[in-house]
Amino acid sequence: MTMTTTQQQVLMERRRRPFGVTVIAAIQVVSAIAYGAVVLYDRADYGNLLGSLGYFGILGPVLGLGGLPIAFGLLWLKRWAWVLTMLWAGLNLIAGLLSYYNDEPNYIGMALSVVAVYYLNQREVQAAFNVAPQEGWARE
Repeated sequence: MTMTTTQQQVLMERRRRPFGVTVIAAIQVVSAIAYGAVVLYDRADYGNLLGSLGYFGILGPVLGLGGLPIAFGLLWLKRWAWVLTMLWAGLNLIAGLLSYYNDEPNYIGMALSVVAVYYLNQREVQAAFNVAPQEGWARE
């Protein structure tokens, strides 16, 4: 079974990695390296090393170190990486809101999470990850 030229073009366009996905993956790698340094050097006071992150105890390092395999999955355009990045951003927003209510706001982390969720839900990005939009929400 051979594919027509149009089908081949659609498939290639679908699998091209958008630049923003590379940026999100790079941010996750940097975050994982920073948290890895915290864990390796056994720093109990995360705030001194990385500023007021708003994470409580283990939540920050788990999110950071978990971001490394997710980042590589994003670079390879794996659907599971898209799903886990959305969950990661949601957990990051929850942690940011908790830190906000404890008078230690992390505006940059919250803003990055909102931007990541917005960007990953763009039609072209979803197509790259083979994430089909819900039928009732499809734009005409």
